[in-house]
Amino acid sequence: MSSGGGVADDPLPPERLYPLWRVEAGDYLFASNDTTTLYRVRTYVEDGSAEYRDERGRWHVVTGTYWAGYVYAFGTPEQASLDDDVLDWTDDSGRERWTLVITGQRRRADVVEYLLTRDA
Repeated sequence: MSSGGGVADDPLPPERLYPLWRVEAGDYLFASNDTTTLYRVRTYVEDGSAEYRDERGRWHVVTGTYWAGYVYAFGTPEQASLDDDVLDWTDDSGRERWTLVITGQRRRADVVEYLLTRDA
C-alpha cells in the first residue's frame, strides 16, 4: 500500500536469494540471504489438544495444519554442511539442533518472510 505521495507504508519483503531445499513433504531448508544462517520451515498438525483464550476470555480449540520456522543452532550453513546429522532435531547428547522462532502460521510464505526479516 502506498500513501498518497507514492511512498510505501510497508517496505516490500526481502527477495529470497537462495532456493528452498525440500527435505520431504512439508519440510524445507534454506540459507539466509547473507549465508550466515540456516533456516528450516516445517508443517505441523494441531489435533485439538491445544487451546487458546481470546481477548474476551473465551477458550477455543486449536485444529488444523500450521507452519513453523526454526534456526539451525549449531552454526552457519557452511558448518551445517559438515554435519552428517543436520536434519536430526537433536544431537547425540540430546541438545536441540533447531531453535523454534515462529509458529502458528497458516502460510509457508509468511514464515519465510519472517525469518528473512527478523535480523534485518
